[in-house]
Amino acid sequence: MKPNPKSRNKSTEKGFALIVTLSLMILLTVIAVGLLMLSTITLRSTGQGAAMATARSNARLALMLALGELQKTAGPDTRITAPANLVIDNAAPGVTGVWKSWRPAPGNTDYEGAKVGDNFMGYLMSNPNPGGLLDPASLPAVAGGKNQQLVGTGSVGTTDTKRQISAPLVNVAGTKGANGQGAISWAVLDEGVKSRIDLLPGEESTGQGDLITQVGSGARNGFEGVEKMAFLTGERAALLESLPKLVSMDQVKLASQDKESSPLHFHDFTVDSSSVQADVANGGLKTDLSVLFDGNFGAVVPAPYNNKYVYSDGTAPYEGTATNSDPQWSLYANYARLYRKTSGTDNPKTGMKASLPSGYSLKTIYDKKIQKNRYEPNMASLKQPMLMPTVVRVDMVFTVVAREAHGPHRDKPAYPYMLHFMYLPVITLHNPYNTPLRVTNMVVEFSDIPIGFEFHVNNQPTTSTGLLSMNDLYQNGGGGKKTFSMTLSNSLSAATEVVMGAGETRIFGTPFPAEATWEQEVAANGKSFFDWDTSNKPLTSTAKTMPGVICGPTDGVGFDVDWLAPQNGRSAWVTSRKDGGVVLLKADDSIRVRFGPKAPTSASNIFSVALKLGGVQSGTTQVFYLSNSRLEEIMEEGVSPRFSQVRNFPETFPRGGSTPINTMSIFESNTTKVKDYTRARPFAVFSVGAKTTVESFTRSRPVADTGISFQMATCDFTTSATQGASPLEFSLVPVTSGGMVIESGGITDSKGTPLQAFFFGGHGSNTGTNNATIFEVPMAPLQSIAQLRHANTGSIGSMPYVAYTVGESRAHPAISSSKVVEKPDSSRHVLDHSWLSNDQLWDRYWFSSLSTLQGVAYQGTSAKTQEALASEFFSGTTHLPNTRNVAYLSAGKTVEDASTEARTTGGRKSASCIMTRGGFNVNSTSVAAWKSVLTTLLDSDVPLAGGNNDTNPAGTPVLRMRQPVGGSGLTPRERLWNSYRSLDKDQIDSLAKEIVKEVKERGPFLSMSEFVNRRLTEPGELSRSGAIQAAIDRTSINETMSVNALAVSANEISGYGWQNPDAVARSTGAGAPGEVSQGDILSAIGSFVSVRSDTFRIRAFGDARTPAGVVTARAWCEATVQRIPDYLDATDAPDATASIPTNVNFGRQFRIVSFRWLHPEEV
Repeated sequence: MKPNPKSRNKSTEKGFALIVTLSLMILLTVIAVGLLMLSTITLRSTGQGAAMATARSNARLALMLALGELQKTAGPDTRITAPANLVIDNAAPGVTGVWKSWRPAPGNTDYEGAKVGDNFMGYLMSNPNPGGLLDPASLPAVAGGKNQQLVGTGSVGTTDTKRQISAPLVNVAGTKGANGQGAISWAVLDEGVKSRIDLLPGEESTGQGDLITQVGSGARNGFEGVEKMAFLTGERAALLESLPKLVSMDQVKLASQDKESSPLHFHDFTVDSSSVQADVANGGLKTDLSVLFDGNFGAVVPAPYNNKYVYSDGTAPYEGTATNSDPQWSLYANYARLYRKTSGTDNPKTGMKASLPSGYSLKTIYDKKIQKNRYEPNMASLKQPMLMPTVVRVDMVFTVVAREAHGPHRDKPAYPYMLHFMYLPVITLHNPYNTPLRVTNMVVEFSDIPIGFEFHVNNQPTTSTGLLSMNDLYQNGGGGKKTFSMTLSNSLSAATEVVMGAGETRIFGTPFPAEATWEQEVAANGKSFFDWDTSNKPLTSTAKTMPGVICGPTDGVGFDVDWLAPQNGRSAWVTSRKDGGVVLLKADDSIRVRFGPKAPTSASNIFSVALKLGGVQSGTTQVFYLSNSRLEEIMEEGVSPRFSQVRNFPETFPRGGSTPINTMSIFESNTTKVKDYTRARPFAVFSVGAKTTVESFTRSRPVADTGISFQMATCDFTTSATQGASPLEFSLVPVTSGGMVIESGGITDSKGTPLQAFFFGGHGSNTGTNNATIFEVPMAPLQSIAQLRHANTGSIGSMPYVAYTVGESRAHPAISSSKVVEKPDSSRHVLDHSWLSNDQLWDRYWFSSLSTLQGVAYQGTSAKTQEALASEFFSGTTHLPNTRNVAYLSAGKTVEDASTEARTTGGRKSASCIMTRGGFNVNSTSVAAWKSVLTTLLDSDVPLAGGNNDTNPAGTPVLRMRQPVGGSGLTPRERLWNSYRSLDKDQIDSLAKEIVKEVKERGPFLSMSEFVNRRLTEPGELSRSGAIQAAIDRTSINETMSVNALAVSANEISGYGWQNPDAVARSTGAGAPGEVSQGDILSAIGSFVSVRSDTFRIRAFGDARTPAGVVTARAWCEATVQRIPDYLDATDAPDATASIPTNVNFGRQFRIVSFRWLHPEEV
């Protein structure tokens, strides 16, 4: 059957409609569902966005709270900051703690108490209990441990929780009826305790001045061996290209091409730290000594510093007495100005002229302890440095010789020979400076040598009265005063100039022509060396003496006397040979000499050495020895490597067991020139001089404690029979047969005569050296407070005599460990120069280096007036010598304003318009940061005083002075005294670790004074030295000095009468140029260190939560904030002391200099 077409078509149409209907319904359903889903997503996005907005709002709130807390606690100048892990061992590094500053002082020495209680301002992190008791031993915490991580794996690159930082969450309630609830957390991280890595290398030098200042304050920190950051040690051109691009530590990842490089050093390095040069201890900005001191040598120092003393900070010396050695500000100023001297015969390059301060004088003081007058420099007249060589030793060599009888004494054929006694004064000068010293018309004068003699022939004494004073051995002046007044000259006929090289010793022992003969002397009745008549023709009272020793090192000659048997006590056998005071001899007569200490009757138990320059007395060294028996005690004390035999006076020459001598064994012909004497026998040497590190008879530290470059000294043996505490050694030493008498060496004259002495380590070539540089004469502006130690203020007043003061911190054994002044009686005050100078200088003053760049080291385009330098610096076209210092202009201040204010206000306003990039907080506990800072001079060329450079020295140079005399080519011993040290990577690592130990032991340091100085407390490590010195002493860095020094034990010094014998422990070489000292470190880094930070990073967190407490969004942000010189309220000028309540309470402004949101993975 065929289908019906119509029926089929009708059914088909109905089915299609159903399908369409169903499809439309499905489509509508899908659209409805889709719209519903879209609506849900939109609602969720809107809700999420609102939650994130709330979270970010809370994070910003946390940031503002952190900034407010930072401003309140750390805004005032009198605050210090330190990381929490300095106090709390298990705290993460970086969390900032704030303390009120504190300056220790005698009578206020509660070091630990100053770090707790009201002085602790808190740790800067969110705190759910802000009104609770603040305790530096614990971080803020919330019950249940609800902390939020702010520095995690994304920041530090490790899961080590010790490097991560979390802070308590603090709930934030939303407005009423809203779901804006959440929580916040924040922490302030200290950037100043990190090493800044983006500092540019110093500019290429254009002259000697630039080379000097490049090592006076490092332009950038060192990064030798820093893991994953090798680009920081690249060539100069590469650094100039890469470093300016480091606007944040994230850029380090790109520069190092290692994404782990920045997190690995999160707590060690930064690109942000800068410092305000503020007086932390007292408030206000520091005074700029570069500006205060700028001027020509001798110019009056601006008020109120003229006629003002440093330690007392007033117009009367410290403790209100004029009998101590408180230096005046004028002395420091004129020392700093020495680089401005340009005279052809008086400049620091070709040689300074030996000179005394204008108006200089000595004062006479009645010493109540000694009960005699003594002398000291009048400190009120010391307004300029004393540029003088030091008399390090005065020797008198005693010799016996036989000659043919002369004149009226030749009438006894049976006795054709005559006994003579000779004495040769030998004076050793030392130029302690790193520049030549021109010396003209210098006179060394001494009298009344306290030594006696008794001459024996065939075992019979020539006199019956025992030892005769040397003063008695003269025909017309027996018993009178015997004076030696020796003009040091290059000529015996005129007082000519002597030029001493930098650091050089010069020995003067040629007081008459070496070609002279006894025959000539007799004919002239005493012309050159026949010193028979002290009353009418005393040769020694107006003698000149030339460099070099007139005879060989084992020979003896000198001024001559033959009156060896004075009338009083003359033995009968002498008269039987000849009626007179001479001693006639036969060829085979045996001869002996007894000798020992003997006080002349005219001396009043005092021996003195006076030094004069141009007729002005510059110093008088006095030895008070009480009595002859006391004289024997002190001269018999001790043994030394050079003379190891015990001395028992009177001694006999020859000593028992030695080969006897007779007339012919000591005979020299009357026609023999004295330079050719070979049989005259030197038998003893009397010496008064400074101590050495190896060959002294008592153990002491010559540089650190008893002085090695003093101009005069008082030695009191009236109450003590030991020389241990004395700055000088007073000795009488027998000469062994054929042994060295006075050993000289070094440079020679045209005849081959050695002109230099051996000293410092010892008196001969085995232990001594010819040269030692102790002080720097600046050829460029000073850059660090520590460089003032070269002004030599510790050696020019009264005892104790110390070579270095500012920047050093060793306790002095003459002063109790808890004191800074010892008062043996009302006529003398013994000052701790290091402690007092550090206390006054480090907090209150700084060197910006905004100085006149003129002098012999500045020529051509490198020479600038201070005005020109200021103009170029503030306009951004040049750097200061301290290149870390950068211009800062307050709102509305022009370049011209800043340039004028900085240089014309006596240094008061410099710090208001100059900041220091890369300032470093010494409360840092980061070993890596300390290593970086300590190597600020890594690979620096070292400019030498002669004009050459030590290029590319190995390791990090550590300089005693910015221009050492010798370089790396010297012998090991010479380098210890006349060059510089260099530390390798391992030594720097060891030192950095020990410094961090000291920081944790002593810190936080509440002032620079506390950091640099030792503690005033009971004997021990804390009172022995400051932190850096203590750290150095615990390393092996200074073991290199042990080859030219000796260990010191408590037993050896127990009888010296020291108030603080604990201070002397360790080595006789302490403080010597060959040792690295605290002052050496601070010379390089002192211009940019502080005890507070002014740059901080704030990490803040906020979240959003439902009413049920479910977290719906989280946000982290970070801001870098910088403290600036301007106060919050500009009513107070930056250089003024805060007076507006706002400024008193909140201090100087913190500004946000960068802000960013952090991705969770970055946290």
